[in-house]
Amino acid sequence: MPRKIIILGVTGSIGESSLDIIRKYPHLFRMDGFSYHNNFEKAARIQKEFQVPNIACTGKQIDHEEILYWKKRNVHFFDNMEDLMESDYDLIITGIVGSIGIRPTLKAISQNKTILLANKETLVMAGDLVMDALKKSSARILPVDSEHSSVFRLLQNRTPDNARIILTASGGGLREYATSQIKMAKLGDVLRHPTWNMGEKITVDSAGMVNKALEVMEAHHLFSVPYSRIDAVIHPQSYIHAMIQWVDGSFSFHVSKPSMIYPIAHALFHPEPAPEILPPVMPDHLPAFDFHPIDREKYPGYYLGVEAGKKGSRYSLVFNASNEVAVERFLAGEIVFYRIPSIIEMVLQKVPASNVAMNIEDYENLDLWAREETRRVIAGNHFNS
Repeated sequence: MPRKIIILGVTGSIGESSLDIIRKYPHLFRMDGFSYHNNFEKAARIQKEFQVPNIACTGKQIDHEEILYWKKRNVHFFDNMEDLMESDYDLIITGIVGSIGIRPTLKAISQNKTILLANKETLVMAGDLVMDALKKSSARILPVDSEHSSVFRLLQNRTPDNARIILTASGGGLREYATSQIKMAKLGDVLRHPTWNMGEKITVDSAGMVNKALEVMEAHHLFSVPYSRIDAVIHPQSYIHAMIQWVDGSFSFHVSKPSMIYPIAHALFHPEPAPEILPPVMPDHLPAFDFHPIDREKYPGYYLGVEAGKKGSRYSLVFNASNEVAVERFLAGEIVFYRIPSIIEMVLQKVPASNVAMNIEDYENLDLWAREETRRVIAGNHFNS
């Protein structure tokens, strides 16, 4: 019988790559449900192609005409992802962006499901809570981010011990810019990613290397490795997604063409090896590989994020929430790009002190505080020049 899949965020880039695999192997996978945010037209095409019976919309305003459309197609329609997850399924792919991913992930853990995690914010914001819930469940998390998928494959269920995890970064749309030029970067410059085709938010994060800080935090939780043994380097070719440096000093690399279809396929077919997804590439067709350190002056957001992670979940949560608001305002043209780390830093300095363990409501309340505080910081300062 085909394994039943729910895809959260089906209209995004993770959703698109997942659908390509399902199309190729319909006898192995069946989409039982999906969520979309605002792209109704694309969601309707996907539902019609795959005959999906369960759908949720996470947009702030759900059009009445949309609801009528789904009813006419005999679709069970929900206005939230948790109710969608009451249907019978085997795997869930969390291809959504932001803090909205925490509750669905916790629900899937409570249901003892297999989670293909592409929503890094879940572990950035509530990693302690999520990993603790995972220990009490028979659920499992399989990473879908290309870097973490590569680490997962390199470790092959081995304990990292004293090995170092090294994640790679493309350097984003501004990697060829001098530090002084970044102050003049416009929206089009920031969104011109040299390697990956991603959504606007993550492309902005990539340009400032904030996304790599988030991935370091995610790796810390996924692999139970201290921050002192997680590093990142710029690798412009984006063929090496992660490395392990073993205790003896040797390295293991995981190399593949920069395409999200590889990590998604690996997670979907795990523990079996994935079949041929894309045509193989001979070694003599691979580019030469370069590596560069992450410049602290050029990418202050990366170092700010790593330090926030080291301070604990309260600070990593606030870092993520503040960044989301700042990126929103940048995309809206209200602030300039290079001011984003300064805004986040001002908010981090105001994090309320507490040693009390947090539950999900505490995380959500702190997330709301961080977003409101970021808006106040932006409103009270001049970040548009």
